[in-house]
Amino acid sequence: NISRVEALGNMELASHSISHSPNLNDFPIGTGKEIWDGTKYDEDNYFPFIGECVNTNGVWNTTVPGATPCTPLGAYNFFTTQGTLYGETRVSKFILESISIVNATVRSFRTGHLLFPTAFPQILESVGFKYSSSSAANDQNTHMPFQPFYNSAYNQEVDLIEFPLSASDEDGEMNGDFYAPGTGGYVNGSYAWNQYQCIQKQAKYGTQYTFLIHPTTHAVPGLAPSTFENKLAFQQTLTPLVTNVSYFDTMGGRGDFHKARINAGIDVSISGSTATVTVTLQQKITDLTLRVPTAWTFKSSTVAVNTAAAGAVTLMNVVPAGTVTLKFQTSGTVTTTINPSAGPAATTTTISMASPTVPAPTPTPTNPLMVDDFVDPSRYSSSSNA
Repeated sequence: NISRVEALGNMELASHSISHSPNLNDFPIGTGKEIWDGTKYDEDNYFPFIGECVNTNGVWNTTVPGATPCTPLGAYNFFTTQGTLYGETRVSKFILESISIVNATVRSFRTGHLLFPTAFPQILESVGFKYSSSSAANDQNTHMPFQPFYNSAYNQEVDLIEFPLSASDEDGEMNGDFYAPGTGGYVNGSYAWNQYQCIQKQAKYGTQYTFLIHPTTHAVPGLAPSTFENKLAFQQTLTPLVTNVSYFDTMGGRGDFHKARINAGIDVSISGSTATVTVTLQQKITDLTLRVPTAWTFKSSTVAVNTAAAGAVTLMNVVPAGTVTLKFQTSGTVTTTINPSAGPAATTTTISMASPTVPAPTPTPTNPLMVDDFVDPSRYSSSSNA
């Protein structure tokens, strides 16, 4: 019940498409005029038809024109006709906003089955989505948030931030057990233990961790049946263990943070033994951390800061758009100015020196590493997470 969820006050209303179709990659783009009035199919009224495969006898529960053959336990348990990419995004956003009890603006999206057609970046942007979590980190080769490109190419970024998924409740045995490898009956460690190790590694370079979890009971081939209670126990075990290296937020909340950080400009000028750092913020931001040379000593700031960690200064609490000035005592006496705010490139002096010959390390994994886009083979198609 959406009204009950919104009444909690700490949840975000986000879209997960209309049909959650496994054949999404075959959908046409659509007109961009798709609407929904809940009555009947008509021109521009988005009314996709979703058929269900009955796995007990291998026939479609309802006739689905143009559908692939229905086989027991096949890859497609559902099939959608009359669907469009604009309809899946534009109409789902409209429906959620129309029933929100707090007049929410729906800004975040996750595609069904992690299928991400080539045109999705600009489609999501054009209908008003700002943030997406529709890809697997193993496919993207990063856990860091990033801006997708127009037509999933390489030339033009769109105004959208993607948060890759680190793991899901379909990747391991969900329960409250926390055992290292070789203990508690777990050869490779319990799932909560492994996710704890993953989060600790990611925390070292300040990335984000997104876990896909379904609030339902379901079975995954090769794994023990996972109940809602199992998943809750998993969360109750893992969450307290990582609060010292992380913070929890909604898609919109962390999206706003990353967008503000991306747009922040930093100018540095050094005169004598004083370094002046000017931070220009186009949007408000909360707890922005700056990395500075460990030899610098903090002197002053125009906003409240935390300097507890060596080589880092955090602008505390909510800092409004505008300019923040910080001063540091340097270890030497130089005079230079670095002003990259006019663009990403800056004039710098480079000192070249011969690099020592270092033999290439030989990786020695302590545990088997599975590089997999979760468990669904259908996601390996050329259009998935491209």
